[in-house]
Amino acid sequence: MDRKNTPAGTGGLLGATGLTDPKTAAAVAIQTREASKTIAMVQAAKAFPRDRAACEAELDKACSDPGLAADAIYRFPRGGSEVRGPSIRLAEEAWSAWGNGTAWLEVLEHDDTRVKIRGVAWDMERNVEASLEDDVALRIQRKGPDGETRWRSIAGDEREIRELVGRRGSILVRNAILRLLPVGMIDRAMAACERTTAAQAKKGGADREKLIARMVAFFAKRGIGEAALEDRLGCPVAEATGEQVAELRGIAKSIADGHTRVGDHFEVESQPAGGDDPLGDFVDRAEGGEDDPFGSAVTEAPDDR
Repeated sequence: MDRKNTPAGTGGLLGATGLTDPKTAAAVAIQTREASKTIAMVQAAKAFPRDRAACEAELDKACSDPGLAADAIYRFPRGGSEVRGPSIRLAEEAWSAWGNGTAWLEVLEHDDTRVKIRGVAWDMERNVEASLEDDVALRIQRKGPDGETRWRSIAGDEREIRELVGRRGSILVRNAILRLLPVGMIDRAMAACERTTAAQAKKGGADREKLIARMVAFFAKRGIGEAALEDRLGCPVAEATGEQVAELRGIAKSIADGHTRVGDHFEVESQPAGGDDPLGDFVDRAEGGEDDPFGSAVTEAPDDR
């Protein structure tokens, strides 16, 4: 560069490109570092390709953990049959075992009424990417003092927006990941998790009693008493088989993650009206705590795409 033609006081190359601004320089430095990191990750993925058998063995081992198995599958009824699928947590575990990939959530646009987001998964070894987008309306439903459920805007409420976008974004990222993973690998993992959960429920003793007590409390918070659970099971809750306990946990997981609403599984007096979402925009504000087996709050049902 001919320094004689550099404007006075610009400080050479950095000044000529406007990088004397510390914030701009820091941003460029971060971008450069991230680009270098990505290149290194791609090179490593090419140099150390995955071994599918080893990946599946690692996932099988993870599925033997009761904690993962309990949260691995969601269930909901559709068209007279039951839909089952891998939860966000299971997809993340499978993606980790698969290796040589990365996934992330992007915010594309936002205003006072909606946030447009994109979930992306990238298999760096094969250089294949999958992505899904969603327009998230900045509104939730809340029950008022009179017991009536009404829509409420959350524009300007950073915490509510972050939680809502995070939940919807997790669904997108999960579905992007599932598009890149072998279907057989996921089916095998779900079956392994169901075996783990069933075996855990059959053990009996204090662990089984605690598990059932937490399950009963989870549904009780949502207006479903033991009688309704027993009608579904066809037996007292305390006598439920391991498979039946696994089924109830799948239903609870589906409700907790926002895939379904309580009325999709049990007879209830009333439910909030649905919105644009094909599963019905529904808010079931559940306070996490000792009696919530999932320890998470659900405020809106995401589009299960």
